[in-house]
Amino acid sequence: PAIAVLSVTLSESMLSSVLFPFLPWLVRDLGVPADSVALYSGLLSSAFNVSSLAGAVVWGRLSDVHGRLPVLALGLGSNAVSMVLLGLSASFPQAVAARLVAECLNGN
Repeated sequence: PAIAVLSVTLSESMLSSVLFPFLPWLVRDLGVPADSVALYSGLLSSAFNVSSLAGAVVWGRLSDVHGRLPVLALGLGSNAVSMVLLGLSASFPQAVAARLVAECLNGN
């Protein structure tokens, strides 16, 4: 169980910060005007943390009912799905939706 918790913690911290090195270029490639890239970069990066407000309570309740390990495994799988969704985003709203889904589906 300790290795499972460690892998989930590592996965979630990577998921929240992997975007930062290339975020301005991603936002620009999604069609945002050059003078608004900083604002939209902040919105995209904060979407992950904002959605944790909704997801954490639900995932905590599921963990109480079904056990910690199944919920952690489901959270790891949802991390992978949300990163694929982010990579396939063709517009800024799709990228924000992928980031919102990332934390709503993983409240670990």
